[in-house]
Amino acid sequence: NAYSGGESTKRISANAKEYTEKVAELAALLEEQRAKVERVKSLAQEIQAVKISKPSSSPSADSPALREALAAAKSASEEHGSDSKEAALAWEAVEEIASSDSSEAMKGTLDDECLVETIDACEALA
Repeated sequence: NAYSGGESTKRISANAKEYTEKVAELAALLEEQRAKVERVKSLAQEIQAVKISKPSSSPSADSPALREALAAAKSASEEHGSDSKEAALAWEAVEEIASSDSSEAMKGTLDDECLVETIDACEALA
């Protein structure tokens, strides 16, 4: 009994056609996204190149201005009492100086860092 193909050949042919169509569709989608992927890579490189520095005018957590204000607040509390108007104003000054330190606010988010690392990994694979 010789093999004549028949139904098996039709099924293989249909599968091959479907496979070819899916590969062509995938290729078209990849081509559509190529420009976006290139833009993402470009932006990631630009982000990596940007160096954010702390503003020089804001004191750090251990700045001379903060230490002076802290000493003045302690002194005002001792001299006038911790509930006094003088002590309250001195402690407000300490809080204001401490809160003006924006170094934490200038740091990138973890999402930003992860995005850049992900793009680096993708470039390494390419």
